[in-house]
Amino acid sequence: PATLPAALATEALLAVAVFALPTLLMGALFCQLSADAAAAGLAFSRALGVNTLGATLAAPLFGVVLAPALGPKLALLGVAAGYLLLAPAWRGPAWWLPAAATAALAVAAPPLAFVDLPEGGRLLSYREGAMAAVSVVEDADGVARLRINNRQQEGSSATLLVDGRQALLPLRLHPAPRHALFLGLGSGVTAGVAAQWPGVQVDAVELLPEVIEASALFRPALGDGPAPRLHAADARRYVRTAAQRYDVIVSDNFHPARSGSGALYTVEHFRAV
Repeated sequence: PATLPAALATEALLAVAVFALPTLLMGALFCQLSADAAAAGLAFSRALGVNTLGATLAAPLFGVVLAPALGPKLALLGVAAGYLLLAPAWRGPAWWLPAAATAALAVAAPPLAFVDLPEGGRLLSYREGAMAAVSVVEDADGVARLRINNRQQEGSSATLLVDGRQALLPLRLHPAPRHALFLGLGSGVTAGVAAQWPGVQVDAVELLPEVIEASALFRPALGDGPAPRLHAADARRYVRTAAQRYDVIVSDNFHPARSGSGALYTVEHFRAV
């Protein structure tokens, strides 16, 4: 049976298999380039400074710009091509053939998108962002499910009544709700049902813009009634900066295992709410 130690060991083994060799090669390349810089009369401190600056810029450039715009496959190919152009060995003809063969295999490889499709199912949407990949998969029975990183389910077209009840119960507990805020959107059904409550203005905050886009696929099931105002923002920061005051605030549709969600379970967050 699957256990937590077994899962951690498997992930660690895969990480070592994928990153060990590239890490060694990147370190060797830095040493070689530093030696070349020293031979050209440049101090090691300058080479180290340039390397640190590159490492600082890499996270926003790759994670925020390149990966969402090009997808992980093309973004990784761009990084590999950059290292090939920097490597002194590239200047030798003996390296051109294996490098070209490797590039051809990489280009021919399938996209780095992992979505499990049930038998007879189909993919309704797939979007990669800076923080996660969001997909909507429909099974053979026509049930659509929204998933983050192919694992975490964020809502289903088969749970409309249950998801809607999560909006109606909090609203009924208030004697006269006028403004309601939902932290976490998911499929959008819960906030969408709340928006149809007469006289209630509903705002919904979602960290992932890709989830907001995917929620449009679940909107037809709610009919043509009023829709909530959607905000692509961090829920923890939103409740600290919003000028609007709310009668009802519902923390919904996020799981503590999701990266960044831990802050929504802190005493400080509930004080801000």
